[in-house]
Amino acid sequence: MAKNTAPRAPGSEETYAMTPERIRDMEAHAETQGRTIVTVAVIHARSAQVVGFSDLQISEFRPHVAYQQWSAVTSGHRRRGLGRSLKARLTRTLIEDRPGVRIVCTDNAEDNASVRAINTELGFRPIRTGHRYHGLRDCGPSWPSAGFAGARAS
Repeated sequence: MAKNTAPRAPGSEETYAMTPERIRDMEAHAETQGRTIVTVAVIHARSAQVVGFSDLQISEFRPHVAYQQWSAVTSGHRRRGLGRSLKARLTRTLIEDRPGVRIVCTDNAEDNASVRAINTELGFRPIRTGHRYHGLRDCGPSWPSAGFAGARAS
């Protein structure tokens, strides 16, 4: 799937099987929490496989803000402008269908130069940088007490 092959930080080994069914499940779950997911996808004509997608979420509690979630294109279909086209189509969809949205927040891995370039081209500007930490479930005898000294299971 597209998300599984996206550039990511060293040590991030998460995998995702993004399918039309999973997208529908995510949309249904979001709806129960007052969020709407808007997704655009590229389906390969011959294989009928999702080769790229981009999505965002809008909360009923902050309807003027959209949160870009994922944008990914499978490795065999990169460097053809699909990522740019997907994000541009998603932006047009917002303008046409959600005129109340005034802010779109997005983020991406610092080492993902392609998406950073697309975001800049589409008018996004950096407002902060951050770090994402990944932990392993079995880090030895000091885990979880090393990082969660005050946490207690009840």
